[in-house]
Amino acid sequence: PRATMSTVAGIMSGYGAFLGVCGWYGAASHGYEAKTMHSLYAGVGGGVVMLLCGLGSIGNPKKGEKGYKLWMIAVHLGLLFVGLFSLVFGIQLARAWAVPEKAAQRRLFALMGSGSVVALAALVKSKPKKKAAP
Repeated sequence: PRATMSTVAGIMSGYGAFLGVCGWYGAASHGYEAKTMHSLYAGVGGGVVMLLCGLGSIGNPKKGEKGYKLWMIAVHLGLLFVGLFSLVFGIQLARAWAVPEKAAQRRLFALMGSGSVVALAALVKSKPKKKAAP
């Protein structure tokens, strides 16, 4: 179980870094124009949120131990945010799909959406398995 929770923290932290880099790329690829800076702010903001969830999910306290509630909150908020980000990037991709001027945004939304779905799948796969009842 401890290795699994370290995996969860690593996935969340890695995903946070991914969001930050994608946000930076979105702004940088348009010369940091004022109309594209929201990409940087949202990417870095989402990245910081995921890094905090990753930090909060380090360890594996047992129910009733100190830090258990905070750990559970971090793990479940992280799952919630990854799912929410997957949905948001999917919606943004769908909205940009029919607009030829948004070709660069489509690629970025597709990348961020795909990365979000992969992170969500990795988190779900890393969920500890319940032990069979004796």
